[in-house]
Amino acid sequence: MDRLSGIVVIALAAAGCGADVACPECPCAECGRDCGGPTPVPSSGVARLLARTATDDYEAATMSFEHATVLEDGEVRNDWDLLFGNDRDPDCDEFRVNTVTDDRSFIVDKGNVAFADLPQVLDPPARGDGPCDGADCIPAVQGHLYVVRTLDRDTRQYAAFRVLAHERNRSVDLYWYRSPLPDWFVWAPAEQ
Repeated sequence: MDRLSGIVVIALAAAGCGADVACPECPCAECGRDCGGPTPVPSSGVARLLARTATDDYEAATMSFEHATVLEDGEVRNDWDLLFGNDRDPDCDEFRVNTVTDDRSFIVDKGNVAFADLPQVLDPPARGDGPCDGADCIPAVQGHLYVVRTLDRDTRQYAAFRVLAHERNRSVDLYWYRSPLPDWFVWAPAEQ
């Protein structure tokens, strides 16, 4: 498999632009107008991450919810929100969220619940003593919904993702969603 096919973003779903929205509030391609502004960053989509244990490709194993990418787009600057399969243990795939030096991010596994049932605010879980302490990394489970609270020097955000498919020590397919508010998880069904 070549590098690009391994890190391809399966689909990104941007919020649609209504014909009644005037420029410059709506500079995206769906409007059919070119207002000269930047294309908005999608707030949800589907992505595939490849386990770093299998590929030794850090970028293919990471996701930026803030920039809606698994590829370094020049904006990420190696400040990723999620890393998959970095544990070097072929029997255990984990998600890690602390990826930069000042990171205070955490991840919570909410099980098999709906996005709409997630609380608006989550407290971080208690940190343990091990290398995967339960707050900054957690096992990957197909079908489960995870909430990521990103907190570092330049990002405050809530995002959630569901594991759609999981091939042990190989890959995960995620449906992800970034809340429009930085300090509360708000589910906006129009952006599904």
